[in-house]
Amino acid sequence: LRDPMFFRKPSSRMVMVLLYGCQAVLDNPAANAASALHNKTTLLKALNFWKHINPVLSTYLNARPNDEKARSYYARIACELHHWNTANLEFSQLGDHARVTAFGGRKAYLRLKAQASQHSGQ
Repeated sequence: LRDPMFFRKPSSRMVMVLLYGCQAVLDNPAANAASALHNKTTLLKALNFWKHINPVLSTYLNARPNDEKARSYYARIACELHHWNTANLEFSQLGDHARVTAFGGRKAYLRLKAQASQHSGQ
């Protein structure tokens, strides 16, 4: 893992492992949904998770701009961690091709998309 090429050209498999791992943290139904999501988001922020995952995912998506599944998960992670500019950009690039399952369903997708639009540029 110390090889810098590992991070410059992430493989599809590595990216999906990162995305599914983040989804598992955010979706774990172990506690009350609202407080659990708040606590998990707080934990990911405290760990500066975005700093570590963003370069890998953005590099991957630059190399594979049509990977709607990965882009959808990336948009969700950006929303959950309040990186609204990135989320809004990803929603724009997804257009009508977002994978709503990445957001936990259509209702959550629409809510997060509206939040990203509202908070973008702040």
